[in-house]
Amino acid sequence: MKWYLHACRNFVNFNGRAGRTEYWLFALFNAFFASIAIVLDISLKTSFTRYGESLSVGWIYTIYSLLVLLPSLSVTLRRLHDTGRNGWNFLIPLVSAAAFYLCLVEATKKAFWHETKAAGGWATGGLVLLCLGMILFTVLLLLKGDDGPNRFGERSAATANAHEHAADALIVLLVLGEACSRITGYLWSIAGNKLSKLANTNFSSYRKLQE
Repeated sequence: MKWYLHACRNFVNFNGRAGRTEYWLFALFNAFFASIAIVLDISLKTSFTRYGESLSVGWIYTIYSLLVLLPSLSVTLRRLHDTGRNGWNFLIPLVSAAAFYLCLVEATKKAFWHETKAAGGWATGGLVLLCLGMILFTVLLLLKGDDGPNRFGERSAATANAHEHAADALIVLLVLGEACSRITGYLWSIAGNKLSKLANTNFSSYRKLQE
């Protein structure tokens, strides 16, 4: 929790360096609070709707995401600095996401004209590009920071700490935990949409029988 608050207090600090412990502990608590925001949106019925169906995210999650936008960006840039890389590497996931979106648009066009194989190829290609970009960026964030000072300054307190090496196994667990939480949230969203459709279908069938 200390490093989560540290990142929030330094939300406008885009200089300097951040060690792996500092970054991944922030990421863990950020994922935890984001999950709570999603649960609150569902419980309080503040979720957004699309085509009459309720989504898993809503106003509470959106407000929380906006509040941690700058802290997330600053600590990520400082983590890249810790490995001697500049902030332009942050474009890797953004470019891969843009490529995925463009491929998805093209796949939708192909599907509209009933070109099933072409649509599947575009969708698969976009997904591969998205995954490659995300994996590459995650690897950069997992790399050990430079020993001693680099062009971005001295090592941070967390990196210089002798317990940094002993925390490597914990960091891996944190990464896996965050990945599992995101996958669970995605599956929860899909399951919720499926159940909503099933409930609507059953209700419509019931109404027809009543009529």
